[in-house]
Amino acid sequence: MKSIYLKNFMSTAIVICMCIVLLALCGFALGKTYLVERYKSNIVTVSDETAQLATAMSELEDLDSWQLKMTLSAISGSSGIQTMVTNADGQVVNCSDRDLNCEHLGQTLSQEILDTAGEDARLAGQLQSAVYGAGIYFAIRPVCDSAGSVIGYVSASGSMNTMLGAYNKTLTIAVLAVVGVLLASLLVALAFNKRIAKPLDDMATAAREFALGDYSARVEQTGDPSDEVGSLVEAFNKMADAIENNEKRRSEFISNISHELRTPMTTISGFADGILDGTIPKEDERKYLISIRDETRRLARLVREMLDASRAKAGKTDLTKWEVFDISELTIQVLLSFEG
Repeated sequence: MKSIYLKNFMSTAIVICMCIVLLALCGFALGKTYLVERYKSNIVTVSDETAQLATAMSELEDLDSWQLKMTLSAISGSSGIQTMVTNADGQVVNCSDRDLNCEHLGQTLSQEILDTAGEDARLAGQLQSAVYGAGIYFAIRPVCDSAGSVIGYVSASGSMNTMLGAYNKTLTIAVLAVVGVLLASLLVALAFNKRIAKPLDDMATAAREFALGDYSARVEQTGDPSDEVGSLVEAFNKMADAIENNEKRRSEFISNISHELRTPMTTISGFADGILDGTIPKEDERKYLISIRDETRRLARLVREMLDASRAKAGKTDLTKWEVFDISELTIQVLLSFEG
């Protein structure tokens, strides 16, 4: 049978696990969404800045210049986002790749892609393109001359794999952190439930010792005496004190009663033996028979008083009933009972 400690710990552990797992799933989902949006925002920012730079440099040199290529490579290296520059027809004339024989040079962006110029970053899989592969986000911005005519386009793109690689590293750390928090929470719950269950175990042990006759067993107060468990421990110890005191009084009562009963029984036995064996003369037999009768009545009275004491303890006797008696007569009776 499972103890209340295990039941309480299991219920607490299940609640903690469910809460942490739900929070972790929500956090991972929101984190991934945030990273994707942040990555798309960076792509848009790089495309805007690169388009302004290309526009400024186009007044001094062509879009396929070596200086513009070096600038694009520096931007790509710092941001991790690839940039390309095309002419007005969408043909790639410059790229951020450091390779002089870049595979993108000479390729042409479709008119469908060019029509997205000025829009937010989009996923290349939604458009047909020989330049962008699957899982690529891109943003297009036009490059204009001083007259405002479009002389080319700037493309900024980034791979989802690159972004997810960073996310997976972050996810690994987050998972380890969640597992650590979960284990720490379970250990705290384990210790807390153990602390709550310990007084209950101690009370069960003390109750078993009481059943075996050891009335000195007590439960140690280890927690806050003002809470529920502390109050229960205090009440149990008070009950144990009361039971121990009652048991002492009962033992003393039985001892006293045994002594009181032994005296008249010894007197009765002694006088009866004296009459039977002739130790007591015939002329004195009546006197000693009267003593035997009186001791018998005394014995009956003692038994009756025991019953009265039992009823008084149970609250069934009116202790206000008093009786007047002659103490001199009682003293004489006691002396006569010890005459033998």
